[in-house]
Amino acid sequence: MYTGGPAKSVSGLAQAQQQAGHTVAIFAMEDRLGRPAVQPAGLDVRLTASSCLMRLHYSPGLISRVVDYRPDIIHSHGIWTYFSWASHVVARRLGAPHVCAPRGMLDEWAVQSGWVQKRIAGALYQNRVLRRAACLHALVPEETSSLLNCRLCRPIATVPNGIHERLLTLDRDRTWFDFRFPDLMGKRIVLFLARLDAKKGLLNLVEAWGTLGTARQGWHLAIAGPHEGEHVNEVRATIATRGLSHSASLLGPQLGDEVYECFMAADVFVLPSFSEGFSMSVLEAMACGTPVCITPACHFAEVEALQAGLICSPTSASIAQTLGSLMARTPSERAAMGERGRELVRDGYTWEPVRRRMDEVYGWLLEPSLEVPDCVTLL
Repeated sequence: MYTGGPAKSVSGLAQAQQQAGHTVAIFAMEDRLGRPAVQPAGLDVRLTASSCLMRLHYSPGLISRVVDYRPDIIHSHGIWTYFSWASHVVARRLGAPHVCAPRGMLDEWAVQSGWVQKRIAGALYQNRVLRRAACLHALVPEETSSLLNCRLCRPIATVPNGIHERLLTLDRDRTWFDFRFPDLMGKRIVLFLARLDAKKGLLNLVEAWGTLGTARQGWHLAIAGPHEGEHVNEVRATIATRGLSHSASLLGPQLGDEVYECFMAADVFVLPSFSEGFSMSVLEAMACGTPVCITPACHFAEVEALQAGLICSPTSASIAQTLGSLMARTPSERAAMGERGRELVRDGYTWEPVRRRMDEVYGWLLEPSLEVPDCVTLL
């Protein structure tokens, strides 16, 4: 389990379930790339061997290890990998319900990215996995609609991710941030904190930053997060060619509580994504009291309705206009937006109510005579 939204959300749900008295084990593949792993306190995390087919998450021995564990429920996270197929195989062998969470990977933008490989994978195994799952798990209503359009003829449980309540009590302070990044001391911070991937809209964000002109005075675009592949070099090159090195920089990956220190130091958080399953970064930014600038693909329409931030399209022009509007507001206005974001998270996105909703789904799958949970859509 590595840094990023899925690692946090899967371990967060597992911790909440364990605290409620369930026995939970997480099966994940060990890493060959040297990426730092999330080590959730008190959880039974069982790492399986990786292989030369790591891009497919092929792990020899995975199926036999999970079968030996004999779970009552198998809940897989993500598709297009061997883990998805293995979860299906284990469920069939044990006669256990399989809950399959695509995690936004069937959204239109995500499917179009690498569509040839995904069409092959769909024909070989993934379509069968989805159509034979006991239940599909959607993170947001928009994903539920997307799954309904796929006509998979399976029940769909709409259950979001959550965060730990302690984030809602943290005091906003930038002492750690200024110590870690002294060159940014005294500057107002626009923070991008997510995986550096093309789908996050980062190149358009840098282009937008370049068009803000004098509105950037006193501000700095801080880009933080892990990366794979060459996209990070494209970002660096764009910053350099646009002459933005004095007002934009890459901070690198932030681990553990460093993430929250960055959020608490930021004046604005921005995530101009083309596609998201459910952004933990947006949720955590709001929990830390930071106003957000996001796109519709982040699936937080209530942000604008509750005045916790602003929503833009992922084009550089729209990002510049919306981000400029947030930057032009007074610190007290932005602070008020941040507090409304915290209330939004407090009211619906902490782990305990999320865990209770998922428990209702599990209970119904194990005992179909029970009432269908409110969060489940039947076809």
